Amino acid sequence: MQPSFCEMARKYHAGIANLQEVGYNLGMDKAEETERRKRMLDEMAKRRGQTVKRLRERKGWTMAELARRAGVSESYISRFESGSIPSAAAQVVSDLAAALEVSVDYIMHQDGSRTAPNGSPRNPEPDVNDPELKVYLSNIGGLPEHDRNLIKGVIKQMLDLEEQRRTERNRGRER
Repeated sequence: MQPSFCEMARKYHAGIANLQEVGYNLGMDKAEETERRKRMLDEMAKRRGQTVKRLRERKGWTMAELARRAGVSESYISRFESGSIPSAAAQVVSDLAAALEVSVDYIMHQDGSRTAPNGSPRNPEPDVNDPELKVYLSNIGGLPEHDRNLIKGVIKQMLDLEEQRRTERNRGRER
């Protein structure tokens, strides 16, 4: 019998945690890695906020008008535009995008770019050809929130780790 997706996710999560504990985080200790991630989230929040502000101003709207159209408070718009909300809820970003008549992708990638920070192309709709993976992904919504968050964390850590590897390889080529 094959292990469930949650069981596999827990094993991956444990494996990644073990790799990081033994220093497989490219020489950064946990405090440095945490600080790097915080800076990255803060920068992304500022860029998203600038994008929303620019779009709102192009439409000639006040913060109050955007807040009304997106169904959030004016103070939330103010905090979002200033970059004070590092991880906005997906539904709120979706509502802002709908109100501003742009895609969520445009807001999340600041300029609508299809290029990741390392220069590689973004894949807005991942091409998942593995039938088993498709089944797992289609069933994630039925899991408890804790398990969904665990899976998201594992995927994010794996992607971050791959991004670090790619960056290190690119630095090696430049030398």
